[in-house]
Amino acid sequence: MLSNGSFANGLSGWSSCGAQSGVAGDAASLGAGGCIYQEFAVIPQITYTASCEANVPSGYSSMTLAISDSGFDQLAEELIEEPNGVNGGITATATAPDTSAIGVITLFADENIRWGSGQMELVQILCKTE
Repeated sequence: MLSNGSFANGLSGWSSCGAQSGVAGDAASLGAGGCIYQEFAVIPQITYTASCEANVPSGYSSMTLAISDSGFDQLAEELIEEPNGVNGGITATATAPDTSAIGVITLFADENIRWGSGQMELVQILCKTE
């Protein structure tokens, strides 16, 4: 589903917003106030799960999985907020309603952070039927 979900090719396939972002080793790095996102096509009535590893020593960070129609009107969303840092896995799930067309995953940080660790698949979209 995602292009370059493991960040093996840097930020290829990802868009940046806010502060500087890049890849350091096996993880995406975001500057304070930075975010990266990626859009992907969705199939109605499919449940999508986004999972990643985060290393955020302190401060606010979030991961959002959102589903929209072709006019970008949001139909479903799960926002995972980590207000005081996180070191481990984060998962968000959303089911695409009948008029769905576009999904987007967004990673945001208020402070300098790294998304991903070790040799894990850093960001991955898994498609599941209910």
